[in-house]
Amino acid sequence: MPRASTEKVMANEGYSVLAMGGDTKPPAIVAKNAVAKQAWFSAINQLTKQNLYQDFDRHAVERFAILSALCRKYESELMVNDGIQTTKSGYKALSAEMSCFIKSCKELNAIEKQLSLTPVARQ
Repeated sequence: MPRASTEKVMANEGYSVLAMGGDTKPPAIVAKNAVAKQAWFSAINQLTKQNLYQDFDRHAVERFAILSALCRKYESELMVNDGIQTTKSGYKALSAEMSCFIKSCKELNAIEKQLSLTPVARQ
């Protein structure tokens, strides 16, 4: 009976047989923002610890870092106006910052799941 190749054994154990990426330098747009840069390196470190980071994940990690920075920005703006605005007719409505915050957080959640950066996704 033939033996299973090392790649098949690794795949059955849950390990990726693809070559892991080595390029962890953040793109220029991420490097310009301190919060995005911190999110980039924390995601790269976590994915590397899990033996999951590959070069083709760079775009998803870049989106994760940018959305992390945007969520923080909108969050700080919401602390000033509480996410409520009064319209010209006197009605209270969600502010633009609140809408952007909600949409950014939803997208960030989806990317976190794709990258296995949530506790549920890692199980």
